[in-house]
Amino acid sequence: MMEKIEESATINATPAQVYAWMSDLGNWPAFVGEYTNVVGDPIQVGGEWDVISRVLGLKLTTHFVRKQQEAAQWVKIQMQGDVSGEMTIRYEAVGEGQTRLSESLDYTPRKGLFGGVANTIISKAVASELSRTVQAVKRGMEGGS
Repeated sequence: MMEKIEESATINATPAQVYAWMSDLGNWPAFVGEYTNVVGDPIQVGGEWDVISRVLGLKLTTHFVRKQQEAAQWVKIQMQGDVSGEMTIRYEAVGEGQTRLSESLDYTPRKGLFGGVANTIISKAVASELSRTVQAVKRGMEGGS
């Protein structure tokens, strides 16, 4: 059974501006965090990278592959590893010069003896990370700290 987590923020910039800012690898440390093992161009379909995150002191590695996109509208990314599923990033114009940036993750919870407990912890961590990501983009775009 798939679960879905979604976070969003309204940013004072156009969808094209938000997409361009998020496509600049120089901005990635602000919202992606620690990433490594880049293969190809991660901004183009087929690009790959790993993200290293920490949950309760545990190091988690997730492999990302950009599968589909329509520039400044949406991006679909496949995730495999400690968190596996599909992430969708949407850029929606919501007012003059504003964008609703939404990141959603559809994923399959872990199975096994500790699956339920681990999934609860990971679900909360993923929701927190998605929220941190969209807020970091908002701060980066609007010049906040």
